[in-house]
Amino acid sequence: MDKIIIKSLEIQTTIGVTEEERNNPQKLYVDVQIEKELWHAGQSDTIEDTIDYATVAVHIKDIAARTHKLIETLAENIATDLLKNFPTKSVTIKVKKPSGVPEALYTAVEITRNA
Repeated sequence: MDKIIIKSLEIQTTIGVTEEERNNPQKLYVDVQIEKELWHAGQSDTIEDTIDYATVAVHIKDIAARTHKLIETLAENIATDLLKNFPTKSVTIKVKKPSGVPEALYTAVEITRNA
């Protein structure tokens, strides 16, 4: 299956288990893989035959504008939205949190969901 991929989309969001953590917006990075047959778009050269990744990014940023306690919840909300609003049967979402563990480059969750 073909894929549309967005790597390391930077988002600012209110997230964290503790109230103190949620007091300041945090920078996260989101990777998205959307399964989609792309041969027709490759032939027609029209946006209507694919998924507009700029629109996907807007959806992700809109979801990130809400407060979440867990990056797992943010990933689930993104996956649910993309499956509902775009013509795909499968999405993989990875949410990376650079501030999750001070000694680590980042902490992350990755989920795959199917329609």
